Amino acid sequence: MSKIEGFITGFYLRLQGIWEIYPAAAALSSMGQKAVPFALEVIKSESVSSTSRENAVFVLMEIHRESDDQPKGVALLKHEESDAKEEKIKQRLKWAVQKALSYCNPTEQAACRQAAATGAP
Repeated sequence: MSKIEGFITGFYLRLQGIWEIYPAAAALSSMGQKAVPFALEVIKSESVSSTSRENAVFVLMEIHRESDDQPKGVALLKHEESDAKEEKIKQRLKWAVQKALSYCNPTEQAACRQAAATGAP
C-alpha cells in the first residue's frame, strides 16, 4: 500500500458491489417502492448509459430482495415488456428481464425463471 496525499491506496480483498461503486444505487434501493417508477424509467430510456440501465435493474431487484419477493421484480419487468408499444423499449425491457435473473437469490431462481417466462410471480 502507498500513501497519496493523505489517502491510502491498495487492493480490495473482494469485488466491490454496485452499492459501493455507485452510492446512488444504494440510496435509491433504500427508498423502497417509491423508487420503482424511477428505476423503470431509466431501464426504458434510450438516453441513459448501459451502466445506468444495469444499475436500475439492480435497484429494482434489490427493492424486491428486501421484501423477499424477487420473482415479483422479474414479473414486473416482464409485464412492462409485454405492455411496451415501442420495439426499442420492448428490447431494453427484455434485456432487463434477463439481467434481473442474475440478481435472484439461489432459493428464488426457479420462481424467477418462471416469472420471466410467464410474467406471474
